[in-house]
Amino acid sequence: MHIIDKIESIHFIGIGGISMSSLAKLALSLGKKVSGSDASYSKTIVQLAEYGIDAYIGSQPKKVQGVQLVVYSSAIPQNDAELRQALSLNIPTVERYIFLAEVASYYSKCIAVAGTHGKTTVTAMIAHLLKCANYSFTAHIGGYANGGLGNLYITGKEYFITEACEYKKSLLSLTPFISLVLNAEHDHPDTYEVVTEVYDTFATFLGKTHSNGCKIVCADTAFYQNTLIGRQDIFTYGLGQSALLQAVEIAEYKKGFYSFGVKHKGQIICNIALSVIGEFNIYNALAGVAVGINLGIQPQVIGQALSNFSGVKRRFQQMGTINGADVYIDYAHHPREIDVMLRAVEKIKKTKLIVVFQPHTYTRTLSLINEFKECFSCYDELYIVKSYSSREQPEQGMTALELYRNIAHKGGVQYFDSIIELATHLAHSCKSGDIVLILGAGDIDCLADLIID
Repeated sequence: MHIIDKIESIHFIGIGGISMSSLAKLALSLGKKVSGSDASYSKTIVQLAEYGIDAYIGSQPKKVQGVQLVVYSSAIPQNDAELRQALSLNIPTVERYIFLAEVASYYSKCIAVAGTHGKTTVTAMIAHLLKCANYSFTAHIGGYANGGLGNLYITGKEYFITEACEYKKSLLSLTPFISLVLNAEHDHPDTYEVVTEVYDTFATFLGKTHSNGCKIVCADTAFYQNTLIGRQDIFTYGLGQSALLQAVEIAEYKKGFYSFGVKHKGQIICNIALSVIGEFNIYNALAGVAVGINLGIQPQVIGQALSNFSGVKRRFQQMGTINGADVYIDYAHHPREIDVMLRAVEKIKKTKLIVVFQPHTYTRTLSLINEFKECFSCYDELYIVKSYSSREQPEQGMTALELYRNIAHKGGVQYFDSIIELATHLAHSCKSGDIVLILGAGDIDCLADLIID
């Protein structure tokens, strides 16, 4: 009997988070009694309550009494009242990533998607592909995927698809059947001092892959070139000639959207015309193809499925308009992600590109300040908004105001300490034909709700 089968009731602290809410719904689907708390109101809390989960705002330590397991997110402090109550009652408590690993081991085969960027999109792509191929799977997605997938999609128990997050090296708790590394760059400076530590962690992750499984890595990355090149146990994809799986005959079939052929073993096995914007999604789609091939899915099914993939909410999601200007939001918060997104949107703008950015964590801003100075290259107006602190204090790194002072010399840059003030400013300055691009992983997405007509 698996340990999951022995647990009848679970309480989630931080249940409103995208991953935690998905795990809570999954626990409910497995017949568990589920409850949970969160610090702030969100649509997710309402949705969970509609599912039949006792989800609420604030802290109610008495709710913990009688549960068999407490799961908490990395953002929860050790002095949290509910967590302390659980510990005082000797109720087992585990961080989210440990519970996720136990859930993954409950399924026959785990497909784990790792990388500094693109995990959510690729995880959703793979889930969409397996759905189209009628496979038995459960997908735990770090965002709300379109096409009816949401952040949890269940058809069966053969495969468990999940993101493998590098924060706190939590991905090392997983034992994948298919391990996938999209890219590796320096991020999470509170976990990794230098990029080589990131490389080492991803290499260790690949080493945990089941002996009968498959390790998939993008051959065009510095991670592969510096640590894995020449290894025969790695299935590679990319644009270069050395990759086992290549994108060829790449064309921009309409502004910002790309089509390409997929070449494997010297032959083009399928063609893909992406329905999601951005050249970077060629790599994301190739990663999905690589998984599909290694699962034995027919190439024509793969090509059609990935061509029809409609994306993930908050990944270049069009929200509406303001004064005739199109409003988009995207989760980009790392300099590399910002640079790639700005270059993609630059291709489709008609008049001005107005960029709004909310830094995510003080340590990231300080550690990557040189990259932040360079990544804002394609814009007409740039608005920096007060940092989303997450689990940190300002003295741990660099604030959004300090970031603004470092890039103000570029021109066209303003700082806003209030999202409300920025919304008012945009309402008076945006014009028809402009694009407003809202970037960040914090609560900046609420700006779109404030400004759209």
